[in-house]
Amino acid sequence: MDQQKTVFFVLFSSILIWPFVMSEMLYDKAVPFSLRGPDFLGFFGMLSITVMALIVLVGRRYPGAKHIWTGFLFLIGIARVFQGMSNHRPVGYLLMMLLADAVVIVMLTRRSQAITEE
Repeated sequence: MDQQKTVFFVLFSSILIWPFVMSEMLYDKAVPFSLRGPDFLGFFGMLSITVMALIVLVGRRYPGAKHIWTGFLFLIGIARVFQGMSNHRPVGYLLMMLLADAVVIVMLTRRSQAITEE
């Protein structure tokens, strides 16, 4: 059973790394905090889709993991909001993306909880 959990963790951790790899391929920067505004929004969209896919795929099997992935997503988004505000850059689109992500993640979490209770 421990080997199965290890394989599972490695598989889904590699899926979570996908936006960083794509960012390196597209923008020549794997670190999201060095991306320009529109490039970061593309990266953040990829990260959001990845986290939501992980919640849908494994949210029922490992319910605690979705909190870690969601926290990771919002930590990066909020840190970038503060970075943009301190550099006097517009952060409206990122705030809208964070709000939309929060709504969708709450809906996905409630859906997975309703399915689990049945």
